[in-house]
Amino acid sequence: MWTGQTRIEEARPQLQKQLVVGQWKPFSATNGGQELQLPEPSVKSFTGGDDTQSVAQLNVSRLRSSSVEIREKGSEFLKEELRRAQKELKLKDEECERLSKVREQLEQELEELTASLFEEAHKMVREANTKQAASEKQLREAQGKVKKSIS
Repeated sequence: MWTGQTRIEEARPQLQKQLVVGQWKPFSATNGGQELQLPEPSVKSFTGGDDTQSVAQLNVSRLRSSSVEIREKGSEFLKEELRRAQKELKLKDEECERLSKVREQLEQELEELTASLFEEAHKMVREANTKQAASEKQLREAQGKVKKSIS
């Protein structure tokens, strides 16, 4: 055993009788390294009882407190992420709705233009048929006149 360890062994009974655990303030990365305001655990034992158990309980309590704090921070973070995602989803839904309306308008306009185009094509075919019929009639009349003049 080295000399430093002997002093620790001699001081241990005295420390066990007057065990005082000071304040513990965890740091948080989200608060820029500032101390968090949490209830501060402390253990004071002036009895000669089993203080290692109370220290272990304190450590477990600290771990639980830290775990709860981490869960709460995680929960807050996830809730904020959920809010952002819902907001983004709402904006995308609105954009989809707007684009659907634009699509419907374009489809309606395309349908109207197609109908108009077919009407115009039908009209042109009818006019062409009428002109062809008139031309054929004129041709027959001209051929009839030629036959009369030859005979």
